[in-house]
Amino acid sequence: MCRMADDPKRESESGRFDPKEHAAMKQALRDRDREDLRLGRATAAEIHKRNLFLGQLDMSRARIVDYGPRSGTKGTKHLKK
Repeated sequence: MCRMADDPKRESESGRFDPKEHAAMKQALRDRDREDLRLGRATAAEIHKRNLFLGQLDMSRARIVDYGPRSGTKGTKHLKK
């Protein structure tokens, strides 16, 4: 089941994915974003960042060390045949 971190429901609850519940949760988040923008609690850029998949991570303290095959190589000169 998809839940937000600040969801008041207990984490121990389990159940199946409910598309209506998910749609309602997403709409509530959109409404909150719209209200935050309207009241000046957040800028459009801040809302966009918090809605990104990993947007809330502090990337100043993160380092990507491996992102797949041939990460860190340039072109094909490092490939063995």
